[in-house]
Amino acid sequence: MTATPKDYLKGIIFQSQNAYKELRRMLMDGFLWAVVSLPAGVFNPYSGVKTSILLLDRTRTKQNDEVLFVKVENDGFGLGAQRREIELNDLPEALKIIEKWKRDHKVTDGKLAHAVSRKRILESPDISLSSDRYRAVAVRGTGGWPMVKLGDVCDFVRGVTYDKNDESSVLTDVAVLRANNINVDSHTLDLSDIKYLRKDVGLPAEKRLRKGDIFICTASGSKNHLGKVAFVPEDTFFYFGGFMGAVRSRKEILPNFLFHLMMSPAYDDFIQGLTAGVNINNLKGSDLLSFEIPLPPLAEQERLVVELEGYRRVIESARQILACYKPTVHIDPKWPIVKLGEIMKLSSGRALFAKNMKPGKYAVYGGNGINGRHDQYFVDAPILVIGRVGAYCGAIHVTEPKSWVTDNALYVTEYLRKVDQDFLALMLEDLNLNRFAKVGGQPSVSQGTVLSQAVCLPNPFLLQRSNRW
Repeated sequence: MTATPKDYLKGIIFQSQNAYKELRRMLMDGFLWAVVSLPAGVFNPYSGVKTSILLLDRTRTKQNDEVLFVKVENDGFGLGAQRREIELNDLPEALKIIEKWKRDHKVTDGKLAHAVSRKRILESPDISLSSDRYRAVAVRGTGGWPMVKLGDVCDFVRGVTYDKNDESSVLTDVAVLRANNINVDSHTLDLSDIKYLRKDVGLPAEKRLRKGDIFICTASGSKNHLGKVAFVPEDTFFYFGGFMGAVRSRKEILPNFLFHLMMSPAYDDFIQGLTAGVNINNLKGSDLLSFEIPLPPLAEQERLVVELEGYRRVIESARQILACYKPTVHIDPKWPIVKLGEIMKLSSGRALFAKNMKPGKYAVYGGNGINGRHDQYFVDAPILVIGRVGAYCGAIHVTEPKSWVTDNALYVTEYLRKVDQDFLALMLEDLNLNRFAKVGGQPSVSQGTVLSQAVCLPNPFLLQRSNRW
């Protein structure tokens, strides 16, 4: 089938194929003078795809060697299915910025807009029209530091690929880390679930994680994981898988300083700009290395790292304090251990389509949390829901009355014995079902896997209720 102009317009901002690059080059050479980026969800409930507006004018393009990028975060309405009116609205200010640019080619709001030279855009690997590609990382300091691309001061090493037959059912000294080994909250290594290969599988030493490496997820079925990083504080014997990579600092930049830059909001915006609208989430090394960062002298990097680490410790301490308020169950070793299959029956939720998402008063629940509201309900009473697939695989939630459960989740259809539902939810949280998930394109857990696990269940029922928490 021959591609139509409409097909090309769908991927004009981010697609990397030659046809798209040539189209963007043509626009840069004689037509494009501004790009207005709208938030994903503007056209809900019909479509959640992120959209950009291209402003074209041959005469205006000849008057200026820069392109204006405007990023609208809010349009006056919530970005969920109901699109309720909210106070935040960037559109009036965005219009003022565009009108001023038309008059004198000056940007008045560095938060909503910035200008980029055509030369710089044409020199980028994919001639991308995503504004976040060209935003500098904001690091507080004396200023005046040169901006460099990540590839100028770092190397990118992609992980190892191996055959399914190379996997071992027993522990060996050939261990491989994958996406689930990055703790996305603390940006540290999570070693609770490691893949082991046969001893005789030969792997190159450069694909082991080294001290100072930034361990990064380069392919994922979930955009919540793509581009996420963890710092490697010391040399390890762990290899990293083919969907992963390591960013290695050269002598010009301190690994700890680079790590903080790759945890910044600018980095997150950059990654989102690369993957906006893409169904298959795959981060190319060349794209990653085009990320621009400030490069202060090494002495200044050391000072900034000390300051940033101080902030991080304060935040981590606050997180630990909050964790202390999480309800816990005081386990009595005399309590019987019962398989979940003896306690409850499960079913997958109902598939959710755009046509179902109509304005309504009932909450819609899925593996990714509340997705919207609906005027029809599937689950009448409060019921226990388990995230089945994706970033919230294994997450536990008790619904509000009259709610929809999507097929991204499992829900309890029947209890086989008397049990306090809130108590069971707490036991399941402590069980951490995500560690039993299968990891392929994205983590998933099946009904059988859940029901085969066991929890402590005190008897009688009153004891469960009296053990609160």
